[in-house]
Amino acid sequence: MNSTPDPQKIGIAPTGNFVYNSIMSSDSLIQEFHIHSPHIRILFAQKRPTGNWRFANLRAPYWRLYHHSGPGAWIKPDDKKIPLQNDHLYLIPPNTSFSSGNDQELLQFFIHFIIEPQVSSWRLTRKIFSIPLSPGLSENLNEVLTSTNPSRQSLLLLSLVQQCLGRSELNLRERNLSTRLERAQTLMRQHLQPGISNPEIAESLGMTPNAFIRWFKQSTGLPPQSWLNRERVHEASYWLHHNDASIERIAETVGFCDRYHFSRVFKQIQGVSPASFRKNRELPGGQLRVI
Repeated sequence: MNSTPDPQKIGIAPTGNFVYNSIMSSDSLIQEFHIHSPHIRILFAQKRPTGNWRFANLRAPYWRLYHHSGPGAWIKPDDKKIPLQNDHLYLIPPNTSFSSGNDQELLQFFIHFIIEPQVSSWRLTRKIFSIPLSPGLSENLNEVLTSTNPSRQSLLLLSLVQQCLGRSELNLRERNLSTRLERAQTLMRQHLQPGISNPEIAESLGMTPNAFIRWFKQSTGLPPQSWLNRERVHEASYWLHHNDASIERIAETVGFCDRYHFSRVFKQIQGVSPASFRKNRELPGGQLRVI
């Protein structure tokens, strides 16, 4: 007489839907998973006709995710032209230099987002990730484009970004990010405006100012206040591309005392002035749709 096999002994879940590896011993029944939960902040998402989508350099300190309704658009990192197919999504890491163009009018969907804590620029591969539209991704994309519920749409956007990041095989975890360094960087980001001094940060970490400055530079490659200015410039970049506020207002919001100082630091870090950076944005003024 045949008895019902024990699912655990043959490695099949009781539902019969998931097959695990062969026969499991008692030692192999427990598996610990590596958990890393970065915060994904959606800056902007939009569906629109491409118009004349020709830009010489769309380099910016945030992530981009693109989909087009058909062939005819392209991006060009370095000297290699990549045609954008409608059965793929395209994921572009921050600070990747590329030009863009289109040979015909298409519908374009894109998401701009950042990941916090941010991954060090030197750890990110400067490549375009071409992600095939699997049935699950295609369903998620269609729901994003057709949903009329703002809350649901926001969750679907977040899910779409997470799925694409998962399929990119990028390692987004800072291997050497200590708890103390994470605390310092979080505190500094919270004080972009009006700013925070090195002695104040050092005191919060239980360190002397000189020891803190040496340790921070060894850990990040930048002195604390230079790192803080870089974060201010990155935040200002998001505003310049996704908001119509004046440059003076943006400078004040991210913690600079005046436009002159802001423009000087911004150009040192981004290579162009704030006004030039704003001109090279994908979003036409007055047509912003923030999710």
